[in-house]
Amino acid sequence: MSRQLTRYHSICPIHNLSINSNLVLNNFQIFKNISKEDLETNHDIDFEIMNFLQKETWVKSPIYVRDFELVGDIDSLSTAFKEAGKQIQHFINSLTLFKPSFTYIDRGPLWVIPIPRPTNGESSKGDFYGIIETHESLELDTSEFSEFSSFFDTCWNFFSEEITTNLAKHIETAYYWLTKTRAALNPYDRLIFQITLIEALVGGGQELTHRISHRCATLLGKNSKERGDIYDMLKKYYGQRSTLLHGDTSQIANKDLNNLLEIGRTMILRFLSLSKSNYATTKSDLMDKLDRAVVDDEMRNNLLEKARLIFEQKSDPRLNF
Repeated sequence: MSRQLTRYHSICPIHNLSINSNLVLNNFQIFKNISKEDLETNHDIDFEIMNFLQKETWVKSPIYVRDFELVGDIDSLSTAFKEAGKQIQHFINSLTLFKPSFTYIDRGPLWVIPIPRPTNGESSKGDFYGIIETHESLELDTSEFSEFSSFFDTCWNFFSEEITTNLAKHIETAYYWLTKTRAALNPYDRLIFQITLIEALVGGGQELTHRISHRCATLLGKNSKERGDIYDMLKKYYGQRSTLLHGDTSQIANKDLNNLLEIGRTMILRFLSLSKSNYATTKSDLMDKLDRAVVDDEMRNNLLEKARLIFEQKSDPRLNF
């Protein structure tokens, strides 16, 4: 089978995102919205095969559009579809980490169309992604576009690479629990998922609560007061999880869930920075350094510098003490 450079057009709605202007990032765009007529005429979207909810998703959501090229077999639409899926997932990953929010961001149906359409074989490939439960929209304002563009480029460098180090695998696991947290609507599920996220990064085995709390406080607190406050927070949240798992379903304050979410989000960003700067390649190595930094001021300052190196103020937690 001959090989050639083939161009593709990919398009997909983004659930639960709100933008007030079109967003251009690298080699793709997010349109505030695209009319049904435009989707049918210029993007080859076939509304006749959709149900009502699927049609509503297309006409009421921001739309991701990207043209790209692949070198490969002429019959490579499945490969192009996988590549398009990876690309849009990088965008969603970046949105999820960019700002504190419980909004669950995910893609809708993804369609990939060869340019030009072939006369033989498949003329397009798409899926009918399940309907995502509607959350309050994540708003990305025009004033944030430049900052998000830089943030996206930085995240791209991690998420587009093959996971090779032990530490990177733990970061990926923590990110999975972050998305589970944001998809959950039950506050008890959110509490359990967020504690699991933290344990993926700084826990393991029979680690004591106070050691995990110390590690988080050391990595996030910029002074002794903040470290103390974060330590107390984590001890409290671990206590809440323990009572929950033993059958006590006392009400959990939204403030506590928001703080725990922000701790998890910024812990991931700081771990990403430490991973990219080769401060540590294994979780056990980083835990040894974190434990020593609890009592070593010079080591702690160096750790914090490396942890903030890439994302800077975006990795500073916004906590309500």
